[in-house]
Amino acid sequence: MSTCPRSTPSTTLGIRYADQGRLRDAEMMYKRAMAGYKKALGPEHPSTLNTVTNLGNLYRHRGRLDPPLQKLLLMYRRTKT
Repeated sequence: MSTCPRSTPSTTLGIRYADQGRLRDAEMMYKRAMAGYKKALGPEHPSTLNTVTNLGNLYRHRGRLDPPLQKLLLMYRRTKT
């Protein structure tokens, strides 16, 4: 299976919350989805990385630049080892 069925609704809900300006709720859903994808598919799977991107964009929108940069650096380092 290429996606994690339990994480997909969390991602979709996170996107909807972000579109509605419910940024805290969106963050919670993205984190839930990311944890599910990471556990089921691994940290380098496209679905996991897509959720990391969504979370990073949310942080950027909220003016929180450090967390997404840390996540991107961590993902980059994992792909290089």
